[in-house]
Amino acid sequence: MAQTEFTGRTYTVVHGTYTLEGVLDARVEQTGGPEPEQKDVTVAGDSVYTYIPDPLGSKGSGKVKLTVIVQASLNAYADSKATKIPLNTAVATTVAWEPGTANTNQFDDSMELTERTTEIPYDALAKTTLVFEANGVGAWTGPA
Repeated sequence: MAQTEFTGRTYTVVHGTYTLEGVLDARVEQTGGPEPEQKDVTVAGDSVYTYIPDPLGSKGSGKVKLTVIVQASLNAYADSKATKIPLNTAVATTVAWEPGTANTNQFDDSMELTERTTEIPYDALAKTTLVFEANGVGAWTGPA
């Protein structure tokens, strides 16, 4: 069986009505919410440890961070791409690593743009790094 190497050149990132072009990298970092803990109520003289359920339950919630690196455009604001996305506005965001392949490795969540950095080096491609964040965890889909 032949192996097809995944090069990442087929990324698609859609944030609301903005479809990003020139995507060089897309990384999803998810952090699950902490699990509820048992509260140790053992006192001196007990022969076994005694626990009760944590009265506060799980503390905090899951979080997700999506970092997308795209090639910077000469007319970035005018062509409605990476620099025109409004900050702190949560909308549906989809990242597909192999679009058109039965939604293989696709991530969906309602995310907001929290950080945008453009690096313009002297002797290399200009890149814009976009960081999207959301509380809670998104949904992964695989082959249908």
